Order: sequence, then structure tokens, then C-alpha cells
Amino acid sequence: MRDSDRPQFVTNWGPLDRPILGRDAPPALGVLISPAEPMPIGIAFPAGLVAHPQGPAVTFRLVIGKEELPDRYLCIGRRFFRLGEAAEEL
Repeated sequence: MRDSDRPQFVTNWGPLDRPILGRDAPPALGVLISPAEPMPIGIAFPAGLVAHPQGPAVTFRLVIGKEELPDRYLCIGRRFFRLGEAAEEL
């Protein structure tokens, strides 16, 4: 599956303008299919930290339905991005 074909998952918790950082102490988050459809379809569990210019950013593992997705994700502006897609140039 190409990255552009992957669904974009969202949540209704966290900052609107930056990634969720370690200092935010996020709980497990409900994963929604879109802001317009606030029905939960999964859960995002905090899984670790990665370096980010604004401070250590929380990575998440996503479980959609009963399936755990294989990648780790960052939540930036309440949207989940695969860790590699969210990388910034130094």
C-alpha cells in the first residue's frame, strides 16, 4: 500500500499546532476516522519518544479495530503521521 493510499487517522486530544510532546503526558488516545466523524475506530498507545525541534515528541502505536498497525506514529496537530513521514530536515 502506498503512503498516499493509507487513511489519515485523527484524534480529538492534543495541541492543534504542534506534535504531542513528552511534557504533555498523553494518555491512550481514541483514534477517529475524521474530525467530521467523531466515532472511535481504534486506540493510540504512547510508545516512546523521539527527538523533535520543539522537544521530545511522543510516538504512538495504533490499534485499529483488533489490528495493530506495524509502524510508529507521531500525532501532529491531532493527525497521526507515520514516523518516517513526519521527519523534518535538519
